Amino acid sequence: MSELYLNPDQSRSAEPTPLENAIGDVIERCFAEGVTTCEPIVEALNKAKVPVPEGAAWTVAMFQAEMKRLGA
Repeated sequence: MSELYLNPDQSRSAEPTPLENAIGDVIERCFAEGVTTCEPIVEALNKAKVPVPEGAAWTVAMFQAEMKRLGA
């Protein structure tokens, strides 16, 4: 029997967009600092000036909607 493994790209249908990469970078930094809740992640997205799909500042509701859209 072969050993189980995780291929992180196995469910990806396309390369991440620059926006998806920017969001992911901020989330990874937050997780590395022990941050796991939406409010400080949203603050970090705004501080990093990650563009919002609607063009305004990130809110928790926008972040949650974007994560849902991305299937995260």
